[in-house]
Amino acid sequence: MKLSELLEQPQFSRIKIANKHPNLDVNVITIGMMEAPDIANFVVPGQLLVTTGFHFKNNLAALDKLVRIMSRKEAAAIGIKHHRYFDEIPQQILETADKFKFAILLLPEDIGLSVIVRDLLHTVLEQQTDQLTNVMQQSLSLSKFILTGRSDNEILTKISGLINCNVFLINSYGRLIAKSLNSMIDTRLFHYTSNKLDIININEPLTLWNRYLLYPLKSTSNLTKRFLIFELSSIDDSEQRLLIENIINLLSLENMKVQINLSDSRMRENEIFTTILNQNMSKNVIASNLKLNGINTTNNYQAFAVDELISSKAYNHTTVMHQLSNLIYWYYGKFKTKIIITYQDFKTFVLVPATPNLKSELTKLQTFLLKNSTTTDIRIGFTSYEHKLINVKKLFSEAGEALFLAKHDDKHEPNEFRPKHVSDLLQLLPPKETNIFVNYVLEPIFKIKNTEEREQLLDVAEQYFLENRSISKAAQSLFIHRNTAVYRLKKIEKLLSINFKNPRETEQLQLAIRLYMLNKTNM
Repeated sequence: MKLSELLEQPQFSRIKIANKHPNLDVNVITIGMMEAPDIANFVVPGQLLVTTGFHFKNNLAALDKLVRIMSRKEAAAIGIKHHRYFDEIPQQILETADKFKFAILLLPEDIGLSVIVRDLLHTVLEQQTDQLTNVMQQSLSLSKFILTGRSDNEILTKISGLINCNVFLINSYGRLIAKSLNSMIDTRLFHYTSNKLDIININEPLTLWNRYLLYPLKSTSNLTKRFLIFELSSIDDSEQRLLIENIINLLSLENMKVQINLSDSRMRENEIFTTILNQNMSKNVIASNLKLNGINTTNNYQAFAVDELISSKAYNHTTVMHQLSNLIYWYYGKFKTKIIITYQDFKTFVLVPATPNLKSELTKLQTFLLKNSTTTDIRIGFTSYEHKLINVKKLFSEAGEALFLAKHDDKHEPNEFRPKHVSDLLQLLPPKETNIFVNYVLEPIFKIKNTEEREQLLDVAEQYFLENRSISKAAQSLFIHRNTAVYRLKKIEKLLSINFKNPRETEQLQLAIRLYMLNKTNM
């Protein structure tokens, strides 16, 4: 209850205001009676303190000090019994009170302090009870509204009606994600929250430009936190404050649900790729598994691996790596880039959509991780080669090898994978030239309409060369009879007009088969 409202009650009409410039908009939360010299130590915000003035009749300096302390502690006012020890409040005390816009009240001399305290407290508590009842009803109404599965925009519109102001919801990047109906978007505000404000480190309410109040919703992680913004310069009264606090609590529960769903989604992705990495699956099975889980198999990805050396042999290494993973998710989310993270051998592996400037991006990421985590030694290994997700084992193998060298060669900057095998070198060939060469050599086989027959011929040719031109071993690898392998090889000779005994012709075929198998998904 505001002090002005309290003094307007008929039963308090005889209470007078002693000074000229008091702030009557302060909230009165409690009533206190004081007849002790050390009362200043026990003053609380919103308190209206009543006294006979006995301890100040010969010590105006103590009264002056009390007024200053009460003002600083945001107490509501002090009431002094009129004509008991003070016929008039000394001018110097009134000037101090006016300087801080603090109210000094004159209490009726014929009414006992205990009666005045009783009546004031009864009025304040009655009003607080009414406020609490009203707030609980509004909070219950909002809770039921949320449980009906309403959208964020609808929920904010409901809140806007309760608080009587525009309401906005932003994410952990400071970007607007929802607003109340008919709210005008202040582009300056959201440019500030998304570009200037260190939003992931905000944990307390914040006033922006004396026009907006920003409240962080409770969260298990600052990196997935959301924020509610009220277009209010200040909170008018205790009822509004209590209602806003309840709204923050309600939306914090919703925010927790969003976080749990996000965490579950990431955990499922991790489990999918962990299964793929730990089991001997064919590329067809990998592709089917990914598609079944709604994961795109046609886009090209690159990979990098991250480890933290300070805690690598400590009990908290898993916790540190989890923190780094969350920071990596947040960092890429800022650029709206969908990444996939999985864990192998206590290291973090990340799949990122192919980009021509991966090393530059990872250098910036490493700087961000060092700035926002508690560690001081983060190593990153990466591969610039691009593969579809059915080749995820190769991506992670290359990134893991690069990380190994980064750790053991003491390379603090992101370390790039360098090829050591022929297959790695072949993948450096330009895709266009590769396709032209492969089609030139294998075109007659590609023209076979029967997909199964076409793949059988390509597979037998691949195994023939892999097994050092041994027909028997090639047949064993393919689980077919030797005569079947002989038949298919002769058919290849006929289709391509070559002789497997001619080294030049078979050399060209071997290279074409190798390139086809390496780039099969891109052809």
